[in-house]
Amino acid sequence: MAITFNPSTKIIQLDSASVSVAEIWSRWVDWYATSDNCKYLPAMRVIGGNQVQGSIYIPSYFYLLDGWRIRPMESNHNLEIEGNVVVDGGGDPIANTVGTYQINVRFTVPVQAQLVSNIPTAQQNAAAFLAATVENSLTFEEMFRIQHSALAGKVTGAGTATERFRSIADDKDRLVVTVDANGNRTAITQDGSA
Repeated sequence: MAITFNPSTKIIQLDSASVSVAEIWSRWVDWYATSDNCKYLPAMRVIGGNQVQGSIYIPSYFYLLDGWRIRPMESNHNLEIEGNVVVDGGGDPIANTVGTYQINVRFTVPVQAQLVSNIPTAQQNAAAFLAATVENSLTFEEMFRIQHSALAGKVTGAGTATERFRSIADDKDRLVVTVDANGNRTAITQDGSA
């Protein structure tokens, strides 16, 4: 399969109905290193592909840069593109054909988590705890028991997207601290009573 690169039109021209983005990347790297093609701004960049453990890798994302687009071959067909390809800054990575052809494009991408939001960081939890501690004038002993209980795995109530930190119990009594998703303390009680 030949994949060609035209720096004047910023088109990556395909000549088949099936291609992987990794293959386009590989051909572009070869093209860029040939002759004096490196005088042009890069057409692509990639992130990911790092090994997590064993044979598990972070999926690669390929970004088209500086106005570059992928053009399907000039014929009616179903184009299948395997991998994650996006346009840096947004937009459609696929350019129209020159002729009036019917092209159906299907992207096949690996299954993975895309975004996890509202998960507090350790710093956010610590700040919320400190704010609750100061506001409620907890004693050093109470703070120590809370910290010891947390380290001993006695934290209960994992919370939801709107609750970060629900309750900590120790052997002596129960201290409940509730903090919303923005890190604001909403309640603090001892012995589980309001």
